[in-house]
Amino acid sequence: MVVDSFHYRDRERGFINLFIEKVYNCRLIGFIMRVVDMLVVFILLVLLVVGFVILFLIAPFGEEVRFEDFSADLEVDYQESVQFYPNLRFKDREISYSIDPGCNLNKASNAEAAFNRLNDKTILEFYQTSDEAEISVACSALEAGPGEEEHFVAGEGGPSKIVNASVYNVILNGKISLFRAERCKQPNVATHEILHALGFDHNNDPKSILYNVTSCDQTIDPYIVEEINSLYSVESRPDLYIGSVTASKIGSYIDFEVVVVNGGLKDSANSTLEIKVEDDVVKQFTLNEISIGTQKILSVENLKVPRRTKEVEFIIASSEREIKSVNNKATIKVL
Repeated sequence: MVVDSFHYRDRERGFINLFIEKVYNCRLIGFIMRVVDMLVVFILLVLLVVGFVILFLIAPFGEEVRFEDFSADLEVDYQESVQFYPNLRFKDREISYSIDPGCNLNKASNAEAAFNRLNDKTILEFYQTSDEAEISVACSALEAGPGEEEHFVAGEGGPSKIVNASVYNVILNGKISLFRAERCKQPNVATHEILHALGFDHNNDPKSILYNVTSCDQTIDPYIVEEINSLYSVESRPDLYIGSVTASKIGSYIDFEVVVVNGGLKDSANSTLEIKVEDDVVKQFTLNEISIGTQKILSVENLKVPRRTKEVEFIIASSEREIKSVNNKATIKVL
């Protein structure tokens, strides 16, 4: 009986200890769970606050802010001229020409002599080519084509394709006719027609090579030589400029439209547009090729900028030399 009683008490104590351990473990687990719950709630609150902060910083909250519009102010010096249009010239001072095989030997020889005559008197350099030429010499009567009436003398010649490039009116092609017979030792008829192709109109001086009735005592006027040399003293280069900018901003996002124009004498092969805020380049856009007298419109939405932005710079960057570079920048400010 003693042994049985001893074992009974031992089992009883074991049961009580086990019960106490279970209660203790449950309380510990509950405590740990409460701590975990509090940590989860804390982390969620932190994430929520961080999310609101990020959303505030990047989301387009707030009223729309307008920037002042920018428009290029081109200062063009149009000198007095007897040309069909102001600042009318070919792209380069080196100008190619071709002579129609249908021209007889005498007329072809007169054309070559007239081109050489102008080579000697001006800074122009005419050269003959069998490829597509800038000036085409024909020996049949020519009439003005559609849209050529204002710059083409019927039966004689003139520019056949002109591009208005803002500062310059650029002649891409011209054509002349040597239909009229040459009666002088000097190639006056051919010289007269070539000057039409260069953009010069008739004048009222009977002694001038540009008088509408040709005679053998006519000469090339000094003002014609001066005007040609002045026009072609400018090297053939692109001239990119920012034509206009409109922009608005909400929060940290700006929308804008910028127009880039090539007002030069040569196609622009490659350039970029930089957007700068506080001297930092925010974004660069590749503009690729821009032909003479054409424009490229760049429309951008939701470009990220600092929320406090009050001024934005637009800068054209190019590896090519230009006629002018002072017009490659536009700055707009908040109204």
